[in-house]
Amino acid sequence: MDSSSIVNLVYRCAELLNCGETELAAGLFAHARVQLEADGEFLGPQQLQAAWQEQASTGERLIHNPIVEVDQAKDTAICRSRYTLIQPGLSMQWRVAETGIYSDEFERVGGEWRFSQRRCQVLDVSDDGNRKNLRKVAAEGAGAASERAVEMSPAKQKIITAAQQIFSTVGYSEAGIRKIADLVGLSPTILFRHFGTKAGLFEAALIDAMGPPRPPVSRDKFGEHVANLLADPNQVNCPHAMTILATGNEEAREIAIRILKEYAVEPMLEWLGSDNRESRAREIMALCAGFALYNVQLNMDQQRKVDPHMVNWLAKSIQAVLDEAV
Repeated sequence: MDSSSIVNLVYRCAELLNCGETELAAGLFAHARVQLEADGEFLGPQQLQAAWQEQASTGERLIHNPIVEVDQAKDTAICRSRYTLIQPGLSMQWRVAETGIYSDEFERVGGEWRFSQRRCQVLDVSDDGNRKNLRKVAAEGAGAASERAVEMSPAKQKIITAAQQIFSTVGYSEAGIRKIADLVGLSPTILFRHFGTKAGLFEAALIDAMGPPRPPVSRDKFGEHVANLLADPNQVNCPHAMTILATGNEEAREIAIRILKEYAVEPMLEWLGSDNRESRAREIMALCAGFALYNVQLNMDQQRKVDPHMVNWLAKSIQAVLDEAV
């Protein structure tokens, strides 16, 4: 009877999430703490509900192989189970979006069982990841999973690339985690586990788009180099567009300013090396920002082509600032 009551709690949580009842699902953990990712922080019921609401997506959570161990003397129990999140794909066929392990702990109070703790371990669903996970799970045995989940570097790079595409076209405010997740065919939960929040994903995507800080090209061709870079039609994940389109959100704007300063302005200041270098760096950034804003938001060409005369103007203007000719 005890085992049935415990397993029913695991199933009930999954079914409530399937129905979108995040408040009721979080209520099952009113006296518990939950860790949604390996080595992540433990969440209370309110934080848990907020996380589940943010991660909400269409799909069904399936529970497999629950194994229960009850300690009657201590009125405690543990249950280790597998879960699978399936979602409809583009062809309306169901696909596995996420799979993992729940390591749940329970306590009996007043004759009733309730959750006291949950740890989640997300498993990589790629072929290579499955092989790693099999080895990892076999090594863990039946104990609770305590090691960090397998890193999904290829999947992580896919997420970042998709985020760059979305952030540089529709902007931060209009970009949703679900929209980015759909683009790469993953569950939104995977994105949250990797990056924590949309702001965290934006920061990672912008840093990746900026690339490592590096000194600019030669002074004689600097203006031409920057202008051609900004006008490059093949640069779909443009960091300048991401920055411009993030200015409407306070948190994203602060992230963009901090990253621009670290990855663009400070290396430029070192390279300029003159008494008025800060003023000249600001002038160059203003020219680039204005051109990027026009190109992304105000381009009146039906095919969104960049006027070569404008590119030439930008190159000369930047070069003039560099040469202190203005």
